[in-house]
Amino acid sequence: MTREEYHAYLRSPQWREKREAVLKRCGNKCEDCQEERRFNEFVRPARAVEVHHLTYERIGRERLSDLIGVCGRHHDYRHSLDERENQRQAARQERLDKWQTELDAAVGANDTPASYANRYGD
Repeated sequence: MTREEYHAYLRSPQWREKREAVLKRCGNKCEDCQEERRFNEFVRPARAVEVHHLTYERIGRERLSDLIGVCGRHHDYRHSLDERENQRQAARQERLDKWQTELDAAVGANDTPASYANRYGD
C-alpha cells in the first residue's frame, strides 16, 4: 500500500468505524497512560485522540486487537520507537550485506555449492 493509499484509507468510512470502536473500547482514555497508571497511581490517563496500528501487516483488514487508543504524546512516542526499530533493522541489514560481500570475496562470488564442493571436497 502506498503512502497516498494509506492516507486515503484513513479517511474512509471503514477506518472511521474501526477508530470509533477502539476509542469506545478504551473509554476514550489513552491505553498507554492507563498501563502507566498500573505502576504509578498518580498518573492520570490522558484523552485518547489517536488510534495507533500495533502492526501494519493487515492494513485495511485490521483486527481491533491490532489497534490501540492513545494520547498524542504516546502516539508520538510509539512512532519514535517504530523509527528506531527501522534504523536498527537497516543497520543490521547493512552489516549482513557487508559480511556477505566479504564472504563472497573470500570464497568466490560466483561459486555455487557444487563448484565449491568440487574444488574443496565434500
